[in-house]
Amino acid sequence: MSITFLTAQQRLARLMGDADSSGTAAYAKWSQTEYKDAINFAADFLRERFLIPTAADLTWATDDYDYSVPGSLIYLLQLRAESNSNLFAQGPVAGTGLFEYLVPLDIVSVQRTNAGVLSLHFDKNEVTRHNLNQNNLKIRMEGYKYQAEMSADADTLEINWSSVVLLAKAYLHLAGAGRDPNDLMKHLRQWDAVTRELAQHPDDDYEAPGGIWLDKR
Repeated sequence: MSITFLTAQQRLARLMGDADSSGTAAYAKWSQTEYKDAINFAADFLRERFLIPTAADLTWATDDYDYSVPGSLIYLLQLRAESNSNLFAQGPVAGTGLFEYLVPLDIVSVQRTNAGVLSLHFDKNEVTRHNLNQNNLKIRMEGYKYQAEMSADADTLEINWSSVVLLAKAYLHLAGAGRDPNDLMKHLRQWDAVTRELAQHPDDDYEAPGGIWLDKR
């Protein structure tokens, strides 16, 4: 279940014991900026555990075989081109909006320009064989993306929020142990308890097998 960035901040503050008697986040022990940094740190650290399904359309230009990665894709799982809507005909047809022509993944390779910019290269012979060289033909690229860094309170934390908030809590306790010597043991006990709980959370590889990484970092 996704939550807003603000909700994540509020839940983290309450878990840190930083709330008033009504349970409203006070942001007194750590600033709201520190809460935001901790959540973004945790989300970035965990992003490859919790890849997010996504899709983006690439619009073909005649005789152009190199393209920027559309959308936020980092792992490509499937390609489907617009197809003929005629029941008795098959093959890609630009402008139909019917994405039913399955394009093999091995038609695409990941390359970088001289400037280091990520690029997708489509094999010319395979493009011809599959009749994809049609201007304005749309190819739907399905796969996964990373959790984006959040800044506005309304931004969405799309990945497992409980894992993110727990890791952010551990991060804040380490920060607290360094600047609050009177509460050193309290922070270290909390850090130990939180990391034990985190170890019980799923650590599966969420990517579907058979795809290709576009930009793993």
